[in-house]
Amino acid sequence: MNTPATLEMNPMRTDRLVLPVSRMVLQRREDGRNLVAAEDALEILYEAEQQGVPIWSEPDYTAVTAFGEVFPGDVPHPTWWAVVGTAAPDTTVHVTVDDEQVPDPPIHRLAELWACEWIAHPAVIRVHRSDDHPVSPIRIGRPDFLPPARYPEWEIDR
Repeated sequence: MNTPATLEMNPMRTDRLVLPVSRMVLQRREDGRNLVAAEDALEILYEAEQQGVPIWSEPDYTAVTAFGEVFPGDVPHPTWWAVVGTAAPDTTVHVTVDDEQVPDPPIHRLAELWACEWIAHPAVIRVHRSDDHPVSPIRIGRPDFLPPARYPEWEIDR
């Protein structure tokens, strides 16, 4: 008689950091993999993982990802923006926003993960790293698949 195979899941220790304004969640498992997602998307991601979809990533010290509350030009008021990346824990990361009304956002760290957030109109963001890894300026632009912006004065040229 054959017995069905069972999948044993050993829970892995996971550290978690939630950004206070955007509610973006940074998670790092004890195996070094990480997950960055909106807080309200986590349940869907965890369900996808149960179906075999990989949701955890290896640290990529060259990647920087920007998130926004809304697409540029959708609203006339400032919204939150967040930038997330990875760097060796001893690497200092500093981010500036090309808007003199926006102070340099504080950097939050979770091992290799780093993140910052601020509230402003869309602007160019510059990431400075102590390890001299070059990061191109991030221009927050409206995706081509969207209709024209309702408030185009707040869109950043590409």
